[in-house]
Amino acid sequence: MRWLGVLAPLGALVLLGCGGEEPAAPPVVASHAPDSASEIGGRSSASEIGDRSSESEIGDRRSEVGGRSSESASAPGLESASASASESESASESASESDEWPEGLGLDTPFDDPSGHALDHFHAALAAAGDEVASVAVWGASHTACDHWTSRIRIALQERYGDGGRGFTFAAWPNERRYWQSGVEVELGEGWTRLRLGRQRSVPDHYGVAGLVFDSEGREATTRIRTGERGVGEVATRFDVLFERQPDGGMLEVAMDGTVVATIDTAGRVAAGMHRVDVPEGAHEVTLRALAGASVRVYGVDVRRGESGVVLHNLGLSGSRARYHQKWRDPVHRQQLEAMDLDLLVFAYGGNEGNDFAEPITRFSGQFERALRRAKQHAPEASCLVVGPADKPLLEGEEWTPRVRTRGIAAAQRRIAHRLGCAYFDTIAFMGGEMSMLRWVAEDLARDDYVHFTARGYDRFGDVLLDGLLPPE
Repeated sequence: MRWLGVLAPLGALVLLGCGGEEPAAPPVVASHAPDSASEIGGRSSASEIGDRSSESEIGDRRSEVGGRSSESASAPGLESASASASESESASESASESDEWPEGLGLDTPFDDPSGHALDHFHAALAAAGDEVASVAVWGASHTACDHWTSRIRIALQERYGDGGRGFTFAAWPNERRYWQSGVEVELGEGWTRLRLGRQRSVPDHYGVAGLVFDSEGREATTRIRTGERGVGEVATRFDVLFERQPDGGMLEVAMDGTVVATIDTAGRVAAGMHRVDVPEGAHEVTLRALAGASVRVYGVDVRRGESGVVLHNLGLSGSRARYHQKWRDPVHRQQLEAMDLDLLVFAYGGNEGNDFAEPITRFSGQFERALRRAKQHAPEASCLVVGPADKPLLEGEEWTPRVRTRGIAAAQRRIAHRLGCAYFDTIAFMGGEMSMLRWVAEDLARDDYVHFTARGYDRFGDVLLDGLLPPE
């Protein structure tokens, strides 16, 4: 297996973001943001991403949010992952170095690419990354959302081809379990309502490129995002604040390192808004504050370093499904995706769909293909990779049995990947075959929920995927 150097395991802490299904109800504690800006301090500019659409009717979102608690009043504020990071990293590193890798598990698994050219565009982008940005986006559910295997790949690619920055991060926590992302610290947020598809909400809306928008709903709401002072994928020179321009939108205040640099009026026809703040290279804190009075909607922040190197956007969201993409309305979704100028798109779905027993595989296949085609439509030159679902056995009584539906999902994804010119990664084969999850749990490579991996398991997953992504020697 090819390798780029020594990367310390990120530790068990990152697994706090690897939850399962979405929370039962979207609570009040998320974030949103506007456009237009006054230039104060460091260079600051506002723009709209892409063209303005005549689609101005958003509908009554408030009735779809469900009951809201006063949880924001007692929100813990900025929860730093750093406090226990070194302890967790030491434990993880010790665990991964003290034992030999179990035979027959975590196998070197080549990508399935009948054309032999599915990754050509991405490889060309890597070759040019010394002068321009090579951009990657990864969609998925909880396996992806915790940013463990994705950060493993991000850091390794940036060490080799250049550090283009952290990329996209949600403006606040997308759920209550904690939101850990490599290279940034993100506040839980105060005063926001999370809007996303799930058990409590099924209506199409402008959920953006990652499937979640934070709405102030007229309240004052705040959140903060911090970057590191040093380290690959941590240092920033630019922050692009992503928000929705909407009819009767409110005012969004952007502060950098404690100084207000812009107050943005988000009102206008529906469009993807972006406000850019350039900063000296180093550690920074951006604060987003929706002023009380009218709805302000924010998505996240795209953190960049320079104008070249690799950027990997983690767009994973726990509890998500590929079919949700069809309800992420344009123009916001399209404009945000086109602005990323992707060279590689990765779809890592199928785990949650394995629970949808009443849904025929033929229906899943149609939904998955439409979602993938839609993403490719907005990034037509990009290479693409479909990462199949992990082994996920069923407990029937006291006996574990194969989940036949997962087998069908994997087969459907492989067929669709080949039909659309994408490479396919067989996660079940990588794990060691059907029912291998039992050994993964026994060997401490997966958690005892028999769904999610441990830090050591995700490290190995990321390493093997990285090997497939690298250009041939």
